[in-house]
Amino acid sequence: RFFETVIRRLRRSKVDLISLDEMHRRLTTGDYPRRRFVCVTFDDGYRDNLQFACPVLKKYEVPFTIYVATSFADRIGELWWLALEAVIAQNDMVGLNMDGQDRWFDSRSVKDKREVFAYIYAWLRTLKTEDQLRKHAELMRKNPTMEHDEPYMAHVKPGTTEKLTWRFTKSGTFLFGCLVAGHFEAGMKGLIVVAATK
Repeated sequence: RFFETVIRRLRRSKVDLISLDEMHRRLTTGDYPRRRFVCVTFDDGYRDNLQFACPVLKKYEVPFTIYVATSFADRIGELWWLALEAVIAQNDMVGLNMDGQDRWFDSRSVKDKREVFAYIYAWLRTLKTEDQLRKHAELMRKNPTMEHDEPYMAHVKPGTTEKLTWRFTKSGTFLFGCLVAGHFEAGMKGLIVVAATK
């Protein structure tokens, strides 16, 4: 409902709803009516694009572009955090080399599993170099999935927003990146510079 309301309002406004190609043409040539325009795009190619978005966009004759994570279309993509969950869920003891040291975690109880997941997940997110991120992302691509709901994650329903807060214990420059298969390689990464408080 929210998505259709947005599209309907845009269609009724004085905003041009245009294709990605038309947006490129307008931006590179400067040849277009001097009014605002909108280009609708979606990431990943999830099923809900077909089930929910496509009928609305067809109804209002809105062009759109879907950026497909090709590794999933090729049936080779996996989500690293789900792989981590599965490893922890299926084992009473989990081992990992962290910062050059072999670490072992007791994960017998559900509480243990949640704490181990939170700890390793947080550590993985602090890796500084692209090579480190790639190495650990590759290690997580071999296991089945399970659902999770933890305070350090944000599940965002259509039409809503969520806030995710990262807390740093030291200053420095940190690399972050999306480790969904195909995303990191496509450039979904960045740097955060954390300054020491005075």
